Amino acid sequence: MFHVGEGPSYGLGFGTDQNVGGLAVLRLIVWRGIAKGEFRASPAADFPHLLLAPCKLSVTWQLLFGEHHKLDVPRYAEAHVEFVLSALRV
Repeated sequence: MFHVGEGPSYGLGFGTDQNVGGLAVLRLIVWRGIAKGEFRASPAADFPHLLLAPCKLSVTWQLLFGEHHKLDVPRYAEAHVEFVLSALRV
């Protein structure tokens, strides 16, 4: 059985340049929004992980509880985007 914490042992790409690069791109998008006056400066700009965390949670939720407590993923994603934008917008 695979456990998430063992990912690096299996060479599944956890912590690889692609993951780090993806976070850098998200950080750049937020900082550009701040520079253009579209987003307000906040500590959240330093943590692009916040943008991805709900995606990972939805996958975990589906795996653990999907049969009994279904998650409406499209509405969940919509709510998350609305939440993030309302937190960042000026």
